[in-house]
Amino acid sequence: MRAAQPTRRAITILLAALACLTLRAQTPPIPHLYILSIGIDKYPALPNFRFSQQDATAIAQAFAPTPGNVTLYDVSATPLLNPTAAEITQAIQTDARLAKPGDVFLLYFNGSGLCDLKSDYSFAATDTTVTDRSEE
Repeated sequence: MRAAQPTRRAITILLAALACLTLRAQTPPIPHLYILSIGIDKYPALPNFRFSQQDATAIAQAFAPTPGNVTLYDVSATPLLNPTAAEITQAIQTDARLAKPGDVFLLYFNGSGLCDLKSDYSFAATDTTVTDRSEE
């Protein structure tokens, strides 16, 4: 006994149904990777650094999309060089407004930091002032 072979019409119907299912399947959106790369090497009230701007630029460039490469994220890399505190805050708020669930935010900071009397640490921006409160 010979096995039944599918007809051309049956194969065509099957392929058409498969194509419809494929078209209906929605591809999930690619998550976004927001990179804020801060480099501060000039401080009026603190010692200066030598390579902070170069390092921050290199980090942003390292994550930048390269034509022909497949990536897991849609990348936005922003180098922020010698920014004020207000510029840092605005850049973080901008990325926070754009980000959706499933996105990733990476903050790279190369610069100085400060420690207060309570041992709380903070980043120092170019407009950071230093007050001696050791006597308080």
